[in-house]
Amino acid sequence: MSEYLDISKSEKYTNSLILDFLNFTGGIIVSEMVQNVVETFENQTGNLANSIFFVVDVNEFKVIVYANTEYARIQELGGDILPVNAKALAIPVHPEAKKTAIPDGKTIRDIFPDLVLIPRKNAPALLVRKKGRGFNHERFDIMYVLVQKATIPPHPYAEPALHTGLQKSLDAYKNAA
Repeated sequence: MSEYLDISKSEKYTNSLILDFLNFTGGIIVSEMVQNVVETFENQTGNLANSIFFVVDVNEFKVIVYANTEYARIQELGGDILPVNAKALAIPVHPEAKKTAIPDGKTIRDIFPDLVLIPRKNAPALLVRKKGRGFNHERFDIMYVLVQKATIPPHPYAEPALHTGLQKSLDAYKNAA
């Protein structure tokens, strides 16, 4: 009687276990990232948290985690935001301006055509909406403050999640064995 070991079956089984572990680990890391985003940016829209996902590269046996929003990287690492197609950045300060998204190809004035520019010496210019006439003066709602750049401090949510998620995944693996 002869017995043999079919390596291909062992390899397929091992690969299957590795892929299961990578999928489990990716899920934990994404969960940690989302939790970090929610805790760090409490009163935001949820776009960043909702954009986080992972894929497993089956050829290289690795997990790739994405945060698929244009501002994900600057929130993680911090940095300066500079105007690209304008002379200044318009920072919304009025509640109506904060909740109004400016669609691609449109400008603030397309959305708010009644805005008035108020330049100021030694201070950022303002975009305001006339509210009416008060006692001896005009009344305005300040809608936007115009600045030359905005500096975003780092708010790490991905790096800590990677370490915490990987450790949780390894601990779960050790406890299951």
